[in-house]
Parts: sequence; structure tokens; C-alpha cells
Amino acid sequence: MISLTPLMVGCSLRGDAVELTLPSGEQWVYTGIPLLEVDQPVTIGIDGVVCTDRPGTLEVTDVRAEDPSSNFRIEDYSLRPNAAVSGGEALGTVYGDVETAQFQAGQTTVDRTCDEGDGGGGYEVAIQLTRTGPGRAYSRAFLLDWESDGAQGTLRVPYAVVLCDQTPANKCDEQKRLIDSER
Repeated sequence: MISLTPLMVGCSLRGDAVELTLPSGEQWVYTGIPLLEVDQPVTIGIDGVVCTDRPGTLEVTDVRAEDPSSNFRIEDYSLRPNAAVSGGEALGTVYGDVETAQFQAGQTTVDRTCDEGDGGGGYEVAIQLTRTGPGRAYSRAFLLDWESDGAQGTLRVPYAVVLCDQTPANKCDEQKRLIDSER
């Protein structure tokens, strides 16, 4: 019996389109943000960068929460070249909007590879969030929708976030462990 298996070398079903990727694969990260009032904006960095899989340009068209609580809302997002490449600091957590976090509103283009030596280094992603009602609000990961040369895709960023109420920081850590145990 002869088995024929299709083999594609150097081809992509997406044609010339570049794809959005993470530099080192998936690593589960999660954080708890304490002392957050209802409807108080907080902007987080995704604890890493996104980049193109090879030279080219793409647009991030949406950022969505994966399996969020009903009181978790993404209000805005923006991208900027990786600040660490030029000696700057990456975004952690800022109580405020994306502009308070020193990101230009509406920046959605990614045109750098992950390789820092090739003028790359990727892009930081800032996501502005709010807790819209009482209790803890959470998302298990973020989904970044992108488009390049007519092709579309979604990148899953394994970064879980818990927005805690007026709970002190040590209790917020306990709440974020609940997210891990529930997945």
C-alpha cells in the first residue's frame, strides 16, 4: 500500500500575507490588578511583544477577551514599537487610558519582526480595560484579530487578567489564583 501525503515546502495558504505571532510561543501569564473602582480605566501591557513572522506589514483590527466575566470590558487598545529595543521601559499597568500610558491612540500597524537585530523587536500592546460592575472581572486570554494583504487571522495571547474590586493586593492575588483553578 502506498500512502501519498501532500507536502508544502515554502508555501503559505495566505499567499504573501505576513502573520501576527509571539516571539517565543505561548507562555501562560496572569496578573491581578487591585483597588479598581467600577468604570475606572486601567491600561495593561501584555507582558511581551507581538511581531510579524517575516518582513511585511499588518493591521491589528480588534482585541477581544477570551471567556470574560460579564463585568469585564475592553475599551481601547494601541500598539507601539518595543520600547526595550531603544533602552526604554515596557508598559506594565497604568491607572488611566492608553494615552496616559504613553501610547498613541489608534496605532494598529505592526511592521517589525521579532528579531531585534533586524530593525525588529516587535510591538508592545496596550489594552485599556474597565470593571463594569461589582465583584472581580476577568479574561482568561486576549485574542488579537489581524489582517494582511487580504488574509485574516487571530493570535491568542495567553495572558489572563483579574480586575479586583477594593480588595487589598494580597487578596487580589488569591482572586487571580481562582482564574487559574477554573480553567
